[in-house]
Amino acid sequence: MKVYNDFLDAATKGAVAIVNGNLMALNPNEPERQQVFVYNYIFFSYAVDLVDSFKDLTSSDNNPSFS
Repeated sequence: MKVYNDFLDAATKGAVAIVNGNLMALNPNEPERQQVFVYNYIFFSYAVDLVDSFKDLTSSDNNPSFS
């Protein structure tokens, strides 16, 4: 429980530091959504939510090669 709580605390502080602009990106010349960060040995990157990024491509309705 202590390890989990310590990780949760560090992850929360790291995320807040990124949102507030208090943490320098490892690749500051990249576009903002491609920047990555490290805080207390935790790697942070932005999540990208794309439309249909998890679309089911295995069904025959979505893939004509299964006909």
